Amino acid sequence: MNYMTFNEAFIFFFTSLFDLTSLIVLISFIISLFLILFKKVKNLIVQLVTIFLSIVGGGANLLLQGVFFGLTGSGLIPSEYTGLLFSLSMCLIASIYMFLTYRKDRPNQLFAKITTVIASIFIINTMSKAFELFAGLSSQDDFYTVSICRSIPYFLLILTIFIIKKIDINHFKSLSTELLLALYGTNLALVV
Repeated sequence: MNYMTFNEAFIFFFTSLFDLTSLIVLISFIISLFLILFKKVKNLIVQLVTIFLSIVGGGANLLLQGVFFGLTGSGLIPSEYTGLLFSLSMCLIASIYMFLTYRKDRPNQLFAKITTVIASIFIINTMSKAFELFAGLSSQDDFYTVSICRSIPYFLLILTIFIIKKIDINHFKSLSTELLLALYGTNLALVV
């Protein structure tokens, strides 16, 4: 197998692989980060900082994906792990943002929110591959149809963040051990 150098693979990611799907995924991820950070505040500066930080998080995710593609494209890491590493980059950025936003929560509640988002990202990645396969088969591999169908599941991340914010588990004084084990076990099973 012919491998590129890390620099060539990194540049190839941004010049040849960054397409409509990547743009839609990036926009949905930025919106998700915005929802994580968003609080009802009338201060315009706080709102602009929230938007800026969301865009910075999306850019950091895109840069990490470029680095991971550089590692897999150069053969330093087997190429089978590219999708996994892309999901891990989203998980890392989203976890940092959730930690910074919800750090005042009780540790169990914070960890429950973070693991739910991580499980959601892995499920969405798998759904995206299934949507891509279905769209490819049904549209004779029409590029735009496949790209749009492949990126549709990433809007579920926005829904996940919205649900986590809407159904706040902080009003419980404590969560039972059984409930926490069930939640963590389910999230772990979904990731695996």
